[in-house]
Amino acid sequence: MKIIKFFVSLTVLIGSMFRLFFIEDNLLRSFYLGLVVISSLATFAYIEDRSPLKVMKLSNFKKNYKSYLLGTIIAFLATFIILGILYLSGNVTQIEFNFDNLYYVFILIVVFIVQSLYEEILIRGLFLDVMRRLFGFLVAIIASSLIFAILHISNPDFTFLSFINILLYGLISATLVHKQGHLYFVSGFHFGWNFLQSLILGVISGIKIEKPLITTTLNDNLLTGGEFGFENSYLTLIILIIMLLITFNYKVKRTSFQWINKFPLAHRGYFNVENPENSLGAFKNAVNNGFAIELDVHLSKDNEVVVFHDYTLNRMCGINGKVKDYNVSELKKFRLYDTEWTIPTLKEVLKLVDGKVPLIIEIKNSKFPGLLERKVYELIKDYQGDYVVQSFNPFSMMWYVDNAPHIIRGQLSGKHDDKESGNIFTRFFLRHLLFNVFAQADYINIDINYDNWRIRHLSKKMYKIGYTARSREEYIKAMSTFDNVIFDNFTYDDDLRAKYFTKE
Repeated sequence: MKIIKFFVSLTVLIGSMFRLFFIEDNLLRSFYLGLVVISSLATFAYIEDRSPLKVMKLSNFKKNYKSYLLGTIIAFLATFIILGILYLSGNVTQIEFNFDNLYYVFILIVVFIVQSLYEEILIRGLFLDVMRRLFGFLVAIIASSLIFAILHISNPDFTFLSFINILLYGLISATLVHKQGHLYFVSGFHFGWNFLQSLILGVISGIKIEKPLITTTLNDNLLTGGEFGFENSYLTLIILIIMLLITFNYKVKRTSFQWINKFPLAHRGYFNVENPENSLGAFKNAVNNGFAIELDVHLSKDNEVVVFHDYTLNRMCGINGKVKDYNVSELKKFRLYDTEWTIPTLKEVLKLVDGKVPLIIEIKNSKFPGLLERKVYELIKDYQGDYVVQSFNPFSMMWYVDNAPHIIRGQLSGKHDDKESGNIFTRFFLRHLLFNVFAQADYINIDINYDNWRIRHLSKKMYKIGYTARSREEYIKAMSTFDNVIFDNFTYDDDLRAKYFTKE
């Protein structure tokens, strides 16, 4: 198996380096290289028991294919804008149609779909992701953009202006991939840009196309891009600068948050004696009653995400030790309050709930964030239901700001009078939500029995959830102050639902 993995990895490496050392002087070579790279990655993903489309950041086709089409349309518009300006300025000297080459259009479509995909997968998929994990998203965006520009140096008639334009495109694309979480839009733009120029100019990035449908003769200057094409044009530079500014201010479509005041919020599921907190039984009860579910997640010793509240096992399982000290297979042997239920994994909970009710996922991480946050994200990023993530640790939420900004984030807070919250200064900052500059929370989740000036100030600007009402009277009182309240330990009847919610 290791030999196979090594061979596949070597194939991908050779494929990526091939682009640097050999000029793409014909479409067949580029097409073949793209197939090698894409098939190699798909094989590698299969060996690693992972989805090839997820590895290549191309999952959720039905959800994201419109982004591909939009990217293609915008590339077409940008190309026609440049061509129109050149025509009006007298830089287009001749336009000749070559209808004998009409069949070649279909070949170009296939070739440039593959070519754009493999370049985006390598640079904005794999390389960007690796650099982001190692050095953070800012370094990753800059490094991937530089590599993308450097890979074009071997092209004929390459200039410093070409380098700057391709670098700017790299910055735009990497930023969009970081914000959107997929390659569909940038792959569509890449395809549309290359395809249309091959169709009407017969040159892309200095590479000549043998059979263009339209032969457009341009003056040879820095307005037209000369022999290198539009990527060596000052017009392209202006358009890219405008696109870069738009990209930096672009707000991605966030995961849905409209449900938060439409559902009762069941604390660790709708639990009882037979179905303890954070058990599949409690979650099933919540689903059957139409309650949104608040749950807690930890990492096991073998780095699986498990659903459990406490850091230690003693209260729920009567076992000494911490959750992180046991593998999932060992945790599955421990009964919750001596019932039939054991500690579930987040994967099992997602499968059970299956989008029927929303989820509030609390990240239980008192240390510096990274692995737990990433493991949770890998499980929820393709989940089709509504969800949010929240934590007492603002730096856990900061991880999502950097790596998955489209996900709704909540900041938990309360008295913070325990030693686990840190020293007196850290507790003060946590208590008054002063770390929210890092967390950039979309809502706050506050102890219903705690209040301070900072919470009152933020409540005027942000959605506010309260935790945890453990009686009907406490719930009714808290609902007069908070936008919604997490509850447990009492029967939530139809009268309460009718008073505060419209049953979905």
